[in-house]
Amino acid sequence: MSKRYDIFISYRRVSFDIANLIAMKLTAAGYSVFVDIETLHAGKFNERLLEVIEGCKDFILVLPPNALERCNDENDWVRCEVEHALKHKKNIIPVMLRNFEWPAAENLPASLRDLPMYNGVMINDANLFVDTIERLKRNFLVSRPRSKALRITIYSVIAVAIVAVALCLLLCKGSAEAPVKTQESQLIEQPEVSEDVELVCNECAIQLMSLQLMCDQDMQVLTSLYKEWERLLDRKHVDGDNVRYLESYATYCLHQLHAKSPLKIWDCDYAILDSVGISTNLLNRFEKSVNSFDSALRDHITILQKIAPSYSLYARYIELSKEYYMAMLEYNYSILLEIYSKMPESVYENEEIFDASTNLHFFTTISMRDKTSEYERRQKSLQIVMNEKQRHMKGMIEDDIL
Repeated sequence: MSKRYDIFISYRRVSFDIANLIAMKLTAAGYSVFVDIETLHAGKFNERLLEVIEGCKDFILVLPPNALERCNDENDWVRCEVEHALKHKKNIIPVMLRNFEWPAAENLPASLRDLPMYNGVMINDANLFVDTIERLKRNFLVSRPRSKALRITIYSVIAVAIVAVALCLLLCKGSAEAPVKTQESQLIEQPEVSEDVELVCNECAIQLMSLQLMCDQDMQVLTSLYKEWERLLDRKHVDGDNVRYLESYATYCLHQLHAKSPLKIWDCDYAILDSVGISTNLLNRFEKSVNSFDSALRDHITILQKIAPSYSLYARYIELSKEYYMAMLEYNYSILLEIYSKMPESVYENEEIFDASTNLHFFTTISMRDKTSEYERRQKSLQIVMNEKQRHMKGMIEDDIL
């Protein structure tokens, strides 16, 4: 709890899913997000929650219908959190869910009567969820993604280096002979080069882990669809309403998948990455693999919509698809770790990368510090598995579905 967060999300238990989804989206975009968990409201730990609010910049309040009814109780935790955010002048952003309405001022405690005056966003359509989060990031958040902050740091270091070089040139101007570079001066200059390499590698590593985290979260979306399907398959009788529900749920899952942003690496940075053995081709291979996973996942969920009435077919198809998409996800992760294996040690000590990696649900037991050759071997093995599963899945679709 000693870590500082930029964004604090407060919510009622009934809106945990949407609060968690908002947190996942923002975390994947590079923001440092704390999601208030109800079980933390105990003993001295609740005081730590208030400390988190004090340290944050943005306070997001998720408001389902009747969310503020219990705020007349001075011990209500949502009320306490909002009061604390108001007291410390945080940037408060109400996120209003479908059918939420602000109560009359006289029905709110005096400490919260300014709350309806804060601008916020409405989330009442799953189809517009991604667009709404983008508007939240663009128009409401004071916080900035950590990757951008690191880029500013890089620019600052470069700017300082340029100024230092300019000063040296001015001081040395007029000298008949350039001074001999001693061993001592070489030792002084070396850390500057090393720092540039570390900064660029860390910036790149954060972007890579962010993409992997989004793929991981997308796999969670697919897994939730599988579970929902299996829950209905366990029933003895499945009617047309359930079929329509499955088709609708598959549509909802499609809208929950993340839009993958391209890697943002400057041309001058590619030269630095290449100096430690990270070629442009290797980075492009990871990005291509992520995009392939994204495209295949969308196509797969669309197919699941089509076969919703074919329960026996689905039961045979699901096992193959589980293995295939899990292999694709692990393949992506192996490329990422291969790239990491070529980077400086500081990458493994980066707090943002560590925090992101702890949010991964899949393959967390794979060592992040194996030899490059081990990750290359794993990729070859996974490619064989993917090709085999894809061939069987394609055969089933052609023979039984289309």
